[in-house]
Amino acid sequence: IDRQRNNLNRRNLEDQVKMFTANIDAVKELGKGAIFYGAELVTNLVKSTGLSTNIQTNASTTIASRYPNGSTWRSAGLYGSYRLNFHPQFTFSTGLRYNHASVQAAFNNQFFSFPYQKASIRDGGVTGNMGLVYRPAISWQLNANIATGFRVPNIDDIGKLFESTPGNLTVPNPNLRSEYAWNFELGAVKHVQHVVKLELNLFHTRLQNAIVRRPFTFNGQDSVLYDGSLSRVEALQNVGKATVWGAQALAEVWLSRWLSIYSIANWVNGKETDDSKNEQVPLRHAPPFYGSSGIRYSKRGFSADVTVQYNSTIRFEDLAPSEQAKPTIYAKDAQGRPYSPGWYALHAKVGYQWKRMLLSVGWENITNQRYRTYSSGIVAPGANLVCSIRYHW
Repeated sequence: IDRQRNNLNRRNLEDQVKMFTANIDAVKELGKGAIFYGAELVTNLVKSTGLSTNIQTNASTTIASRYPNGSTWRSAGLYGSYRLNFHPQFTFSTGLRYNHASVQAAFNNQFFSFPYQKASIRDGGVTGNMGLVYRPAISWQLNANIATGFRVPNIDDIGKLFESTPGNLTVPNPNLRSEYAWNFELGAVKHVQHVVKLELNLFHTRLQNAIVRRPFTFNGQDSVLYDGSLSRVEALQNVGKATVWGAQALAEVWLSRWLSIYSIANWVNGKETDDSKNEQVPLRHAPPFYGSSGIRYSKRGFSADVTVQYNSTIRFEDLAPSEQAKPTIYAKDAQGRPYSPGWYALHAKVGYQWKRMLLSVGWENITNQRYRTYSSGIVAPGANLVCSIRYHW
């Protein structure tokens, strides 16, 4: 529900999804191993409506909805996997899954002269995984995994009509194709209870036909009139390829049985094919380096936690081209170019567990920092107090 300033018309877009699912899962023990297998059916029925109401006269008129009304998305899958503990120190697992999906959407030309009447996708694919876990000692674990992924575009991908940011309109694209991924992971865990816990995970993912938002044309035009404003046209599209790689690290050290310090760090990077230049550029969905560190205490029902969250800076040169084109949601550097500044936020929380009741009080963003999470365009809350009472039985 929204209304532009000095505009008497209030817009109400409503979406309802009815979901029906059926699945069967089974397990068969085989000596030192086990077989897991099953099937799944999913159906989504989408109802999407739009209404504009004059706040003075209460007169209402129908307007364009966000999604094609009456759209359907269906998926059917079969899977089987096998896990084997062939040695006390080794566990091997592998699996296969076949999934088939169909998408049907009909476009209403009452409000927009769509150059297409409907979108129809029917596609299927096989995915698999293979992993190995090695435990050289009680406190150590090493793991490696290779997996593939397959995703058919959904209603949101092919049929969305949405103003992502002021002046940028995302329009439907019925020509989307399925995207496929290869994922590689390595990990290590060192855990000695109430002494130390260390985790490190590395990953690398390659996406083929990756779905990303790009400049588009609608009836041969790169801009259209939407809700009274001229908006640049964008659409989700399949780029040549995209790669994502990164690492996650966790460390926790116990200073005593009740007191510990910890830190979690995440680093993600990526490249994707720019369709206008046909070259690799920064991936839009790769966030800046981020993490949190803190100290926590827990004893006899009482707990306390002080945490600092932090995000690093993304310079203009390292922003994806699609983000460089959004100066309204970013700060400006010394040259007046958009960039994502780094930020931090300090939080504190105390709680007390008494029988079946949990009382907690938290003070968030203690230093009242003004910041925006990457690519959101939304300013985070200032200093605020959160109190809660939870009871379970």
